[in-house]
Amino acid sequence: MNNEEMLCIYEVVAEITHDMRESAICHDWTRLSELEQTCKTYADKASEYKSLTPLSRQATERKMASLRRIMENDKQIRNVVEPWQRRLADMMSGKLQPNLSSSPNLLMDCNR
Repeated sequence: MNNEEMLCIYEVVAEITHDMRESAICHDWTRLSELEQTCKTYADKASEYKSLTPLSRQATERKMASLRRIMENDKQIRNVVEPWQRRLADMMSGKLQPNLSSSPNLLMDCNR
């Protein structure tokens, strides 16, 4: 794999994490899980990359831009998923009774 291929992988991962963010916002957990697996495949490919040639300044900027997008998407995914996971754990343990009428987010049909 050359530097350009590695940069393309980072850019694809940034796009996948964007789609993951949208799936999380829409509470489409099935799609989120599918995208996580796809993202892992690409991340594994990127981790295998061993460059003998340093990145140019422009290539470094592309890589950093992709990493910033990935990190921002990850933050937004966690902002959606973590409270939902805590709430689900509370419901499953009996600490919280599900009240679907006051929680339309759990059933939201999102077409963004």
